[in-house]
Amino acid sequence: MSRSASANGVHRRANSRCGPPPAPNGAQSRPTPPPEPSPNGSIPRDELGQFGKGNAGGPGNPYARRVAALRRAFQSVVAEEDMQALGRVLLKQALDGDTAAAKLLLAYAVGKPTPAADPDGVDFDELRLYRLAIETTLTLPSVLNALPPDVACGLVQAARPHIAAGTARKLLEGLTAPPGEAADAALDVS
Repeated sequence: MSRSASANGVHRRANSRCGPPPAPNGAQSRPTPPPEPSPNGSIPRDELGQFGKGNAGGPGNPYARRVAALRRAFQSVVAEEDMQALGRVLLKQALDGDTAAAKLLLAYAVGKPTPAADPDGVDFDELRLYRLAIETTLTLPSVLNALPPDVACGLVQAARPHIAAGTARKLLEGLTAPPGEAADAALDVS
């Protein structure tokens, strides 16, 4: 296949499969008309042949049960020791410089890397994590929502050890109290 350079220097293949083939004898080629609408039973298709409104979806994957059965059969013959041996071979290949083996090993051992933190949103992310970690009946969320994120993070950082110590003290009191008093202490939320 030959290449030709266009005016902007981009090379294109002369025999490219992209687009319609050139018309014979230099005649202008006409674009092909869109496919005719073809109703599929009572579910209409639009002028491009796509399903229209009212399409409830298909029957799902007709091969899903078969694939599940094949996976079960495959997993029944692969033992945990086989997977460990395979992992060791993959590790050796990766250490010997095989980048494909390294990628596969890391994909399963470590997983996909998380997206990089947004430097402008670090305080918001930290505050969100603090809000998830705090389990208290105080009105701390409404107080924190009224503060700028950097101030709220500083406040939460200072308060966390005290909140944890108070929670630990209540838990210890509940565990060391006699059975009847332990239930009462557990219900006390003061």
